[in-house]
Amino acid sequence: MREKLKHLTYSMEKANPSHASILLIIGGYLMYLAWMILKNFREGKTTMSAATSYVSAGVMALMGLLVLCYSLYVWKKIYQKNMEDHDSTPEENLPAETPSDGDAE
Repeated sequence: MREKLKHLTYSMEKANPSHASILLIIGGYLMYLAWMILKNFREGKTTMSAATSYVSAGVMALMGLLVLCYSLYVWKKIYQKNMEDHDSTPEENLPAETPSDGDAE
C-alpha cells in the first residue's frame, strides 16, 4: 500500500522558495475568495442562499488557512535546511581572509 502512495508524498528536499511563494499566493487567494463570497452575500449581489454562502465561504477560508499554514511550514523547513547547510560548512572550504587596504602597512 505504501508503494502505491509513494508518488503522493512530498519530500522537503524538493522544497524551494518559489514553491513556498506559490503556496502563499494560493492560500491568500482562497482567503480572498471567501471574503468576496461573504461580501457579495451581505450586499445582496448574489443569488446563493445564506447557508450556501456561509458554507462555501467557510470551506474556502479553511482551505486557504491550511494552505497558508503549510506554506509557512515549508518556509520554515527551507530556512532550517539552509541554516544547517551553513553551519555544517567545513572551515577549510571557506574563502581565506585577505587583508584589506587599511591593514596592509
